[in-house]
Amino acid sequence: MRIATLDSVRGIAALMVVLSHGLAAYDVNLLVSPPWFLRWIAFGRPEVIIFFVLSGFVLSLPYLSDKEFSYSAYVIRRLCRLYIPFAAAIFFSAGLYLIVRPAHIVGATWWVNALWNAAPAPGLLAAHLAMIGTSSDVTLDPVMWSLVHELRISAIFPVLVFFARRQTILSLIISIAVAFACAAFSGIKPQIISGEDVAASVIASAYFVPFFVGGIALAKHKDQIVVCMARLPGYVLALIPIVSLAAFSWPTTSIWADLFFGPAACALIAMALAAPGAAIVLNSAICLWLGRVSYSLYLFHLPIFLALIHALAGRLPLVAILALALALSLCAAEIAYRLIEYPAIRLGRWLTYRPDLRLIAAE
Repeated sequence: MRIATLDSVRGIAALMVVLSHGLAAYDVNLLVSPPWFLRWIAFGRPEVIIFFVLSGFVLSLPYLSDKEFSYSAYVIRRLCRLYIPFAAAIFFSAGLYLIVRPAHIVGATWWVNALWNAAPAPGLLAAHLAMIGTSSDVTLDPVMWSLVHELRISAIFPVLVFFARRQTILSLIISIAVAFACAAFSGIKPQIISGEDVAASVIASAYFVPFFVGGIALAKHKDQIVVCMARLPGYVLALIPIVSLAAFSWPTTSIWADLFFGPAACALIAMALAAPGAAIVLNSAICLWLGRVSYSLYLFHLPIFLALIHALAGRLPLVAILALALALSLCAAEIAYRLIEYPAIRLGRWLTYRPDLRLIAAE
């Protein structure tokens, strides 16, 4: 079951991640300490939290329906859906690296020079493709850090749904408590992303579980949310995105930032489900297109940005390079969707086709 407005939310969030990387490449101070009106774009972190909540919502829908659910079909479709495009993006990035041969760029931000810091040797490629998830094994396409957690949590997702659909509040409390324990183990660092070793990376994955549980809670009560949203006056609905964007502006240097990002992501998703004004925007052609290519855009944009910056630095103004990189990333997202992502989805459906059952499995 796909909900078009939620696809659009994912697409807008993916575009915000792309813009945040553009800002970081232009001026690293916009990444570390942006003006308040740019924080919700520059940080990028809130958008990843939106991805996690959306995944929790969408993946739980088959469990909440009356159709038979197959875990094996779910795993196969999920792997095809996420891993095949991911692997293609890693090889794409490695190819661009070998073509461009990046070196330190005088005058570039430290953020740009810190990326692509290791050549794609066979061992590094294998570590990336194995999704080990340590901080040294995400260098070819650093956005993959979130996909490592996404796949790990997807593997245990049926267990999360089993408990969350029966004891939603208790499941949220327990998952938040586990997240705090993981944060304490990690040294109470702001912006937990990955770890220095595999164990620390797995602990980081556990930290993000509450956001998936929040998505399950939204899915479980989506009908009540729709009714509630219909009863709210217009001025209250208008306040939801304002308050959410204010929450997304909470500095990511704070260890409490995710406590603001999670509820704000849930509020925006709830509004996207039912608010008439949101539906007008989210059902527009551009938003629907962004939703369709969002995963490919997320995967392929950073290698394109890095390749163009390294290839064209000193030949074109940085603003022109970034504008070109944005345009090419959008084009590449459409191409990758058609040639890689959609065929991967079709492959997953073909591998799990069961004509003898009315079977549904989330993708």
